[in-house]
Amino acid sequence: MILKNVSGQGVYLYAVDTTSSPYLGKTGDASNITGFWSLDGGAETSGFGTAHPTEIGGGAYWQPLAQAETNCNRGSARWVSSTTGIVITPLFFETNGGLLPGVRKNVALPNFHFPMVSSTDHVSRVSGATVTVTLAKDAAGFAASTNSASEIGTSGVYTIDLAAGDVNAGSVTFKAVATGCDDALIHFFTQP
Repeated sequence: MILKNVSGQGVYLYAVDTTSSPYLGKTGDASNITGFWSLDGGAETSGFGTAHPTEIGGGAYWQPLAQAETNCNRGSARWVSSTTGIVITPLFFETNGGLLPGVRKNVALPNFHFPMVSSTDHVSRVSGATVTVTLAKDAAGFAASTNSASEIGTSGVYTIDLAAGDVNAGSVTFKAVATGCDDALIHFFTQP
């Protein structure tokens, strides 16, 4: 969990080399990785306070976050590598907002953000997609969300207002699908 507006925190990321078979974690790439972040649906900012993440090993890296980079209720971060074929999964997070952490069970969750990326290169975000969102609650089958998703500008990042009923479970798997895009799957646990 990220604490709102608190320094000394960070996040892990994993870089995958898609030019290897099988895909392997990419080591030695820290100086080639650049991050971008957005707070509460605002404009994307290039670069973190610490320019590049620190390599942990085996393709794992640690990205320190400055206090200002945690001053939000919801945020997103993504990284790109100048090395060909390196894919790094974007990260979406919620801070504790000064309140209880996480998603509350049976409490609406407005402005839930997620990217849609190309099924061709698995990196590029896709703008203008018609996105269908379904949710699986407590290991049941997937069912349609109450509301529809919409794109934030032409960013390839989409948002949806999840209704209380959409998160009325202890465990929720969110799935967004669109033609020409990889499925976006996000799993989370709710809090009472």
